Parts: sequence; C-alpha cells; structure tokens
Amino acid sequence: MVPANGSAPEIPKPPARLGKVAKELWEIYWTAPISGAVERPDHYALKRWIESVNERERLLKAVQKATTVRGSTGQPVLNPLAKRLDQLEGQIERFERQFGMTPKARADLGIAAGNAAMTAEQLNRMASDAPDEDGDDQTETIDGEAEEISGFVEA
Repeated sequence: MVPANGSAPEIPKPPARLGKVAKELWEIYWTAPISGAVERPDHYALKRWIESVNERERLLKAVQKATTVRGSTGQPVLNPLAKRLDQLEGQIERFERQFGMTPKARADLGIAAGNAAMTAEQLNRMASDAPDEDGDDQTETIDGEAEEISGFVEA
C-alpha cells in the first residue's frame, strides 16, 4: 500500500493484545516490499495471520514447559495443546504462501525480487506496454497481422 504521494507506506495498526514476536513480525511484514502488493480487502486475512502467529507463540511456551501431561489414568501423554500448535503451523504456512512471505511463495506468485511493491495495475501496464524482443511494439504487430489475415480470408 504505497500512498499516492510516493512516501513510505503507512503500517496498519496491529490487532490488540499481540505479544512481542507478533508485533515485530507485523512491522517487518508491513515494511517489506511484498506488502506493496496488499490491498485493503486483504487486511482481514493478514489480521488472521498475525493472530495465528500470536496464538502459536503463546501455546509454544506452554507446550515447551509441559510437553507431556498426566492422562486420565495417570500415564504421561502428549500435551493436548501440541495438536492445536500443529494446526496453527498449517494455518500460518497457508497465509505465508498466500502473501508471498517466503522466497518460494514469491516465486510461485510470480513476484520477482524488487518487484513486490508494484501494484497489479503497474504490472499490467508494464506487460501491455512492453516491446517484443526486437524492440517493436507488440500491439502494432498483432494489429498488422490481424489486418493481413482478414485481408487474406476475404480475398
């Protein structure tokens, strides 16, 4: 979200009650070039991502303190919070792919390093204005070929 005046993007206010790690990740994300591709409707999904990160950090501390707990008959069992931790990992990974938070995710989304801050409109304009390999305007070539083809068909 680069403002129209070209200044540094404004970092959206993070959700309430985030821990230190989640707050840092929120700021890191919004100051990275990839955030330039995010539009306002995406903010809710990003909020869910950072809340999942926050919950993961909180549960991780609890599971690390007590990896096993006593079961119903007194036997040691894996802390049930570990299952939720695993679910959160999956959710976070999906968000990371959706928002290009890893090199592979950016490549899968077709975002080259350095181009992440470009808007979809800018990318479309580049694609439509780009000359072909010979430096010729592709639109003129396509229009010229269409005229030749239609002339050939009519003759």
